[in-house]
Amino acid sequence: MNKRVSRSLGIGAAFLFSMVFSETVFAENELSDMRIEIELQEDGSGIVTEHRKMNMDDGTELYIVLDDLQDSKLLDFSVAGFQELEPWDSDASLEEKAGHYGTIGTDDGLELIWV
Repeated sequence: MNKRVSRSLGIGAAFLFSMVFSETVFAENELSDMRIEIELQEDGSGIVTEHRKMNMDDGTELYIVLDDLQDSKLLDFSVAGFQELEPWDSDASLEEKAGHYGTIGTDDGLELIWV
């Protein structure tokens, strides 16, 4: 058999094998509604409240990245129905972080995280 045909058959067999025996994972994560309210204060600051309607798989870690804050500061962050975990332990298991929220400082700003 020609080397080219033999190689093609080998690649085809490997592809077929991987398709038959691979595990397919479908996440059921869905954001169905998001509403953001911003209340400007007299001192120039603002209160931002974000409301989300979500259907999430168990074990999903969610986050909002706040990069390039310049002179802005985050003074308060909370997630309704969750408990604060301070400091946030990125290496903790999802089970340990479940039902908690926190923040992580990055080189570019902050990450707001909840599980």
